[in-house]
Amino acid sequence: MNQALVILYALLCLALLIGGLGRRGGIYEYPFLASAMSVAFILPQLPGLTDNMFLPENGFARTLVFTTACLGMSAFGWRCSARPLLPRPIPLNEGRLLLAAAALSAAGAGFYVAVGRLPPDTVVSTAISGVPVVLLFFSKMLVFGLAIAALCAARRPSWFAFA
Repeated sequence: MNQALVILYALLCLALLIGGLGRRGGIYEYPFLASAMSVAFILPQLPGLTDNMFLPENGFARTLVFTTACLGMSAFGWRCSARPLLPRPIPLNEGRLLLAAAALSAAGAGFYVAVGRLPPDTVVSTAISGVPVVLLFFSKMLVFGLAIAALCAARRPSWFAFA
């Protein structure tokens, strides 16, 4: 049973890869990218897990059926959504975008400083959980603010974008 499910999953991945390679621009679509990640990361691990005695009974089969359904439904959903949600793109105000980037950067920097002020025993000696996880999560706003500002600076260089 497990071997048949692995073969079915591999065939689905192969079909999505061939379908993406067969169309112009298909390699940039989500089903192709999801199947490429599955072939590169998930598929090589499956043969070793088929007869793993530490997994619950039928756990591997159920997980692989769900994984196959998710990959198949991602392709189905991609095919069903042919129309864009908006008829034309929304123009963005670059000044407001830079203000949002500055706000994200400032908030992320604040959380990053808060992570640095945590006692060392809560971060180093134990598994990170609770408040440090929340602070680390919100400190990622610093990176998003930098990315928005860098994109604005690449499009139209200004001192505010570089700051």
